[in-house]
Amino acid sequence: MMEPIPTPRGTFTIRPATDADTPGILALWQAAFGRPLEPRLWAWKYRGPLGAHITLAVAPNGAVAAAFPTVPVPARVDGAPAQVELAMDSASHPAFREVLSGRTGLFVRTARAHMDAARQRGTRCLYGFPGPRHLRLGELLLGYVPCTAQPVFLTGRPTAPPAPGITLTPMPPDADLSWVDPLDARYGPATALRRTAAFLTWRFRSHPQHPYQLWALHQEPRLRRLLRRLSPRAFAPTAPLGYLCTLPRPGATRVVDLLLPPALLPSALALLARSTALPLELWLAAAHPLRPPAEAAGLTPDPEPLGATAALRPLTQEAPPLAMAYTLADTDVDHLGG
Repeated sequence: MMEPIPTPRGTFTIRPATDADTPGILALWQAAFGRPLEPRLWAWKYRGPLGAHITLAVAPNGAVAAAFPTVPVPARVDGAPAQVELAMDSASHPAFREVLSGRTGLFVRTARAHMDAARQRGTRCLYGFPGPRHLRLGELLLGYVPCTAQPVFLTGRPTAPPAPGITLTPMPPDADLSWVDPLDARYGPATALRRTAAFLTWRFRSHPQHPYQLWALHQEPRLRRLLRRLSPRAFAPTAPLGYLCTLPRPGATRVVDLLLPPALLPSALALLARSTALPLELWLAAAHPLRPPAEAAGLTPDPEPLGATAALRPLTQEAPPLAMAYTLADTDVDHLGG
């Protein structure tokens, strides 16, 4: 993909990014957002195991005038495998925004070229969490569609005690995660990004800034617990029945991600409350299947503090997955603070 764009200021080129473009992309970020993006955070996002696709508009002098990056993520739509891409960090350089404008502008052309390439890769849709202004522009110029399930923010202190036999323990950084893939196949929402060992390792364990903590949930009868204490080798621990991922905040604990049987969530939150700062905070899709048990546990809706709107850009003739279930783990983490 290489598209020349003649303009009154010379010929710009729309093309895929290469490693040599990284300094120019970081300079674009600084110019567009007014703050730097650390190179190690950029590398974590776009040089990680999930890969990335980045389309650029490059000025005649070599400056990056616009960028549209996405990260491919495996998903399920109505229970069937699908490929989607998380769009984040898209930007246009203030110095080049007036070169072309509106539906023929450099950024719009860059985004459309990226979408055409994604469609050819077999991607079903792009998704992201733009603010209200960018959502309106996306609807007008790029075909964005708001999701039917917008985010809700739940917070509070669990009110019920945990059920007998439930334990929640912090996982060491090198703990085995091979049980996550079958857990996701069993308990993951029908329409959502998949949770895999590779996803959790990238998203939480290798993040260069945030001190995430994964917690393993077990359910074990009292007799077996006693026997395991007497003979650890004969009664090895069973695979976890779920996990929570938390991020400490001043005077609170944010639950960034979770996957477990819904009936066990009240117990998991009650146990988490014994070991972390309160209140607990949970940001997720309004129609997420874990919202009802979270509210039953004592968390209540508060005004959504992050200013994000869930949106899709369909790329095929199939019905778009507008009811996608998501948590903060599925978002653009730098803009939304998770």
